[in-house]
Amino acid sequence: MLKDGKPTLKELLARHTIAYTEFYEFCLEVPTEDISVMYWHRTCTQPGIHKMLKFLNQRAGTAYTPEDVYIKKMY
Repeated sequence: MLKDGKPTLKELLARHTIAYTEFYEFCLEVPTEDISVMYWHRTCTQPGIHKMLKFLNQRAGTAYTPEDVYIKKMY
């Protein structure tokens, strides 16, 4: 965990045992470049993070919002 105790997307995927490759392959609503940038650099677009979290929430049975995730920069 980085800032304010918020987990990164990478940590959330690990917490719910979702492999990066699985997320990358099946989160079809988000361009692969956006997923990669968020996973490795914690930077995203507003629509992109909402779509990534929608997929994660459906897969993991959770209700994460962008406020629950450490995001270095969102544009």
